[in-house]
Amino acid sequence: MTWTKRLFSWESYTSSLRYEFPYFTRKAKMTLLCKNQKVYLGENMKKILNYLLMISVFTALWIVLNEKAGLQQIVSGIILSFIALAFTNYYLLLDDYQELYYVKTSVLLNYFMYVVIQIYKSGFSSIGKIIKGDHEVKIIEYESCIDDELLVCLLANAITLTPGTVTIDKSGNKLKILCFETYEEYGNTVGANVCTQLEEILKG
Repeated sequence: MTWTKRLFSWESYTSSLRYEFPYFTRKAKMTLLCKNQKVYLGENMKKILNYLLMISVFTALWIVLNEKAGLQQIVSGIILSFIALAFTNYYLLLDDYQELYYVKTSVLLNYFMYVVIQIYKSGFSSIGKIIKGDHEVKIIEYESCIDDELLVCLLANAITLTPGTVTIDKSGNKLKILCFETYEEYGNTVGANVCTQLEEILKG
């Protein structure tokens, strides 16, 4: 069932409740319904806020890609973001988007800031290595301390976004990374139970 269908199914829920509990007194039924309605509405409000946040993020990315912040870009970004989320939930996912791929907003913000800083730091470092002729590369195997599939994908993407490192393969929480010969942040740590700073950020 998609999020749009679940959002408006309160009436069917209350109908089924009357059939499941026929011996409740009227007052008890109303009390139970009120409590469940508060929980139901609270969960839906949380989902709506999450979707508004995702639409805002996607719209901001759309504006960046268009290199303009006019009314046309903002409106088209909101519409396309809504369509993309609805299409993904209805056709591509087996369950609700927020339930399958939920990441705390604070974690995403810290992840974004950390990756941007590392892109610039690694970029200048890579330029120095190339100028000095120290451009030999190697392939390392890294076993992440993270087990969550989505967070491992975010880690792999961050490694690829950072100049001087590219994730070339992923199997579970094990990554193969192409990097400079002198690169030591991840190293060959298969079986090690050590988390990098980025992994600590992703774990929240």
